[in-house]
Amino acid sequence: DKNIRIVMKEFPILTRASMTASRMALAAHKQGKYRAFHTALMRREGVLDEAGILETARATGLDLARARREMNSADISDEIIANFNLARGIRAFQTPTYIVGGRILTADSGDIDFAREVALSRRK
Repeated sequence: DKNIRIVMKEFPILTRASMTASRMALAAHKQGKYRAFHTALMRREGVLDEAGILETARATGLDLARARREMNSADISDEIIANFNLARGIRAFQTPTYIVGGRILTADSGDIDFAREVALSRRK
């Protein structure tokens, strides 16, 4: 459906490692590899720690030296702060959070009937 837009925001609220993963994901975006990194990280099994995040970044072809510099840059910090402020503004306090037609949904994606939610939002 070409009339649906998916916007992903890094919102690191789970563990200390989630902040590292979010920063690395934004650094991957600067290298044009956000989707590859994000997908690989979500498919990763086991405990998520800094070593695993770096291993995933390496496996997705990121320039690690560049990514490590960029992940601590002011613009990435500013983006994460802006995401926290956005979440606070819409009262989204958990992940995942989805917004469909102005309705905030906080269940796991497998538990949401997105086709139904989109159809409902289009009727309004």
